Amino acid sequence: MKDHNKPKLAFYAPMKSPDSPRPSGDRTIGALLVKALTAAGFEVEIASDFRSWEGRGDSRAQEKIRIRGEKTASDLVNGYRADCPRNRPAAWFSYHLYHKSPDWIGPAVSRELDIPYFCAEASVSTRQMDGPWGAGFTASIEAIRLARKIFNLNPRDLPALSAVDGVRDRIVPLLPFLDAETPDPASRNVRRQRLASRLRIDSDRYWLLCVAMMRDDAKLASYAQLARVSERMQRKDWMLLIVGDGAAELQVRDYFRLDKDLQIHFLGRRDSEFVLQLMSVSDLLVWPAINEAIGMTALEALAMGLPAVCGRSGGIGQIIHHGHTGLLVDDPETPDSVDLFAESIESLLGCPGRLAKMSSESNRRFEQFHRISTAARTLRDHMLPFI
Repeated sequence: MKDHNKPKLAFYAPMKSPDSPRPSGDRTIGALLVKALTAAGFEVEIASDFRSWEGRGDSRAQEKIRIRGEKTASDLVNGYRADCPRNRPAAWFSYHLYHKSPDWIGPAVSRELDIPYFCAEASVSTRQMDGPWGAGFTASIEAIRLARKIFNLNPRDLPALSAVDGVRDRIVPLLPFLDAETPDPASRNVRRQRLASRLRIDSDRYWLLCVAMMRDDAKLASYAQLARVSERMQRKDWMLLIVGDGAAELQVRDYFRLDKDLQIHFLGRRDSEFVLQLMSVSDLLVWPAINEAIGMTALEALAMGLPAVCGRSGGIGQIIHHGHTGLLVDDPETPDSVDLFAESIESLLGCPGRLAKMSSESNRRFEQFHRISTAARTLRDHMLPFI
């Protein structure tokens, strides 16, 4: 049942709808934003599942997408105007817009209905101003300038975003957040034994965990780096549990072909409930995080009290507090970082007391900074004054 006392909010993700059947970090964050906005007191409606992304730099394809996007915006405006006023959105919210997935819908609808426009995870690449995605770059800049507030989840986007004329004071930091309950540490050993039996793995070894899709992009580069790290480690009292699958799975498996001690275990794709359960009983999350954006896996680990050794990339530094909830390795894609990764992992395995302290601190920081209720307060406080 609709609650007409709540402001109605039209939500749109030009990159990938939260309702998309294909799992991805984008879909996850979009769905979390919908939950946070709902918790903030809005009646949220997915305005459209139209995808504006074009990845090849094909100007003809982009023009067709633009025309379809503008037609979608026009249809939405006509539908809203034909409906009773209380069913029209009081504001528009777009998530993840940039030159490859510009927002052709939100700004047009917002102007026509004279409602405030908000956006999250907008990014700017000035190299695309006159490049193959020039039209998308221009549209994204116009949307960013229109936005009353721009919620920033990835600090890597801040310098270029702040350089857009007139928007610096409208940027609002929004720490990555999650809707999860921290596990009971008292039952950890029992849960670990059950999982060890189910997976037929040794519960007495350290469990290093990696959770990532196997795609031929930066994910594949991270897997390649992780394989080199595993070969460089001197200790043998660990096993690496790899959760994930994808088009590049054969290549990923080939990276670990030198696993003579049978320390690498591929667990395939698993549902989120299983992943969180595995995180809650593992010893260390390990991931080079090359060219990572937000780092939702690191955030899930934080919630589950799992310390991490990751590359310092994108939003990872907002999640892992170096020396307190894990260790960060600078420049994770460089050859020199392989030794640093191996040394960082082994330094923690050699100090169980430090691992335990990091686990407790992970739970504490998640509760304080990364709960969905915290994000909801930030969104509410910065949006309601304009509605």
